[in-house]
Amino acid sequence: MAPDELAALRQDWTEGGRLVLQDDANGDDHGIVHHWVVRLIDGDIADDERDSILSLVYHSVNFDIPFAATKGVRNELLHVVRMKIKDLAWRRFPRQPGAEG
Repeated sequence: MAPDELAALRQDWTEGGRLVLQDDANGDDHGIVHHWVVRLIDGDIADDERDSILSLVYHSVNFDIPFAATKGVRNELLHVVRMKIKDLAWRRFPRQPGAEG
């Protein structure tokens, strides 16, 4: 993503991320999740899956799409972020044995 796109995404998450998080019943870690996403957007967290996670963030805060239609995306985002918080080496799409990269 270009710097201006990242800045817009950061603003969207800062302003709308609470709506994404409040839809989640497991709220004990919402502050941690929020700050982890901000750090990922800012580039403070290096992760091979950054682009796919940022895509989940983008679609989660895209309120032009009906909120009910993005529930699966929001759930996936929260699952991925929680797993990454536990273990940054966790992969959403594990590499196949012998695969390059």
